[in-house]
Amino acid sequence: KWVTDFRFGYYRIYNNTAGPDPTSPLGNNLGIPNANPAPLSLTGGMPQFDVAIPSNGQNGGAQVDYGTTAALSLQQTSQYQVVNNWSHTVGSHNIKFGIDWRYGKNTTLSESGSGNVNFNGTYDAANSRTSGPNGLGNGYATFLLGDVSQFVRSVSATGGLGSTTQKRVFAYAQDQWHPTPKISVNYGLRWELYTPEAVTAKGEGGLLNLDTGNIQIAGYGQVNNQMNVQNNYKEFAPRIGISYQFLPKTVIRAGYGLVYGQGWAGNTFGQVLTNSYPLQVEENSIPASTAYGAAFRSEEHTSELQSHHD
Repeated sequence: KWVTDFRFGYYRIYNNTAGPDPTSPLGNNLGIPNANPAPLSLTGGMPQFDVAIPSNGQNGGAQVDYGTTAALSLQQTSQYQVVNNWSHTVGSHNIKFGIDWRYGKNTTLSESGSGNVNFNGTYDAANSRTSGPNGLGNGYATFLLGDVSQFVRSVSATGGLGSTTQKRVFAYAQDQWHPTPKISVNYGLRWELYTPEAVTAKGEGGLLNLDTGNIQIAGYGQVNNQMNVQNNYKEFAPRIGISYQFLPKTVIRAGYGLVYGQGWAGNTFGQVLTNSYPLQVEENSIPASTAYGAAFRSEEHTSELQSHHD
């Protein structure tokens, strides 16, 4: 009347990609000022061009990436898993309970040292040189004029490759009851624990404190390696289901359950801690209405184009 199973699992994901010539000043050679400032080990390669293609004459179309990029993408994720389930039959009841324990480690780096140059024509609708009667600019025309809408560059500190770990524990108990040969009732309770992500070493991660507006650095002051985030022990998930064999070939079913999601879009790790200061910094430039994207070309070229336009 007793049945048990025990399982052990392990998986590992490794992915390391980079664009062509990631340590060469390809953006500077193309004539884009300051596309590849020193050191080239962090900012080399070709910038990525993001041009918003308009739809029906407006800027609501899909954004298409032109050119190439030297953006580095590194992912090393692994997880251990131990599962044990038990089942016991008592009369018309089949009782089950078990536990699932997981330990994961993640090392992820995603940066664009040479930058993303965005052209959407909407950074300043009132002054955009490609605006139409509706006040929206044209992304492709903005690209032809060199009017950068936004420039974004993210760079990781030298040697600043951090890792995070997290434990997850899931436990449950349920009963499958057959009050009559035609009726089956399943009910149970599941408990889930997601411990806060924690960096593996002092100073290898940061997190914005929404109360103070300051970035907390792991291991400094009163901040621990999990950024003082507390465990949530209240994630209980009840489940219930009923099935009734109405006719020999017809079964009616109904059910209810409460489910907790695992991160954004199912991500195993959020990557926030190690993609923040002090391991990673970001340059985000939105030009003024009269600058027309000085991050993309020199002021002399800007003046020349402006005179030609006038």
